[in-house]
Amino acid sequence: MYAQEHPAAINRQETRPVNEASVRALQTGLAGVALLFVTLATFGPWFDYRLAFALTLGTMAVSSLGLWRADLALHSLRRHPLERGSAGVGLGILLSLISGGAAALLNGTLLLALVVIVQFPPTLAILVPTVLVLVGLHRGRHRGEQAFRASVDLSRGTAACAGCRLPIPLAEGQWRGRGWLCLPCRVAGGEG
Repeated sequence: MYAQEHPAAINRQETRPVNEASVRALQTGLAGVALLFVTLATFGPWFDYRLAFALTLGTMAVSSLGLWRADLALHSLRRHPLERGSAGVGLGILLSLISGGAAALLNGTLLLALVVIVQFPPTLAILVPTVLVLVGLHRGRHRGEQAFRASVDLSRGTAACAGCRLPIPLAEGQWRGRGWLCLPCRVAGGEG
């Protein structure tokens, strides 16, 4: 016989709100795939190279927007532990990568990037450090979010403030530049 969950736990799971940013990331990923399908549909009798090129560039732009929105959604999910939507973010990332990669392959951007890297090796000397610096700056956001997630106690609905380190209810705190702060710390820091 299967163990049954407590009804309160089931109701708590069902009433968790869906993160809006994860829905937007999924919508943008789907828009990129739809634009890619429109591009592929133009490869019929009415084929026009300029139209196909413009559509693939549009698909790449929408895919980039989808990846950016997915990153924002991942940060939002880390900052709001009571919300759900990580599956939508993962699917949005996957759809954006597939549509952007296929569009880059169709219009030759991928081939052009490979030719530039092979023909001009100093490009890597500029590109690799730039990417490493950007990734390092981006990792700084993760440290505060990881500290916040480590301090969250969902059973009591509290988390530790980044300023005073006192446990306060999740509903009373807000995410600011320094981390998740209670009202007195926001006012003391001039962010209230």
